Amino acid sequence: MVVNKPSIYYADGKVTVYKNGNFFYETKNKKFNLPVGVYEVFGNLVFCGPYQHNFDLKPFEKLEHKNFNFYYGNNPNYASVWDNGDVLIDKKFKNLDIVDLLLKAHEIGHSFYTTELDCDLFAKELLKSLGFNNSQIDAAFKSIAYTDRIKHIHKKLIK
Repeated sequence: MVVNKPSIYYADGKVTVYKNGNFFYETKNKKFNLPVGVYEVFGNLVFCGPYQHNFDLKPFEKLEHKNFNFYYGNNPNYASVWDNGDVLIDKKFKNLDIVDLLLKAHEIGHSFYTTELDCDLFAKELLKSLGFNNSQIDAAFKSIAYTDRIKHIHKKLIK
């Protein structure tokens, strides 16, 4: 199944979704979002319409224009950004779609916010705008770490 724009689906019964041969999502009898991509779906999905998202962010604290260049290598900090826009992401996250996007979005957030929490919240909102659902975003944050910052985001995602 091809999703050309972020969309909402209803899982009629148990539905399991794979992307690039990897497990992506599983649910039963509920609505959920899917971002753009090509998926293998096992079960019955009903298209409900396009997904639209309104950002829930505080106003930007700063605006630093950067041309970001993303690199992969060894990084014990998971991801780091420099003033010139270079971003080094730990290579273990390279093929993990949502975690890779989460780390990139967080580092881009440093162009607008000064605190790590605000950059995390920026990343969360960006992933939601792409069509990822709350439980997927929550799992991505938890796969990196489960700090007090992540606990705060978890509370915002899982209500």
